Amino acid sequence: MPNDAGLQVFLSLSEVVTLVILLAFVL
Repeated sequence: MPNDAGLQVFLSLSEVVTLVILLAFVL
């Protein structure tokens, strides 16, 4: 179960990073 929680956090972090990179390209 702890691994699943860690995966959720990692996925959310990667999603935020992707959004930031896309914003950087747009700006």
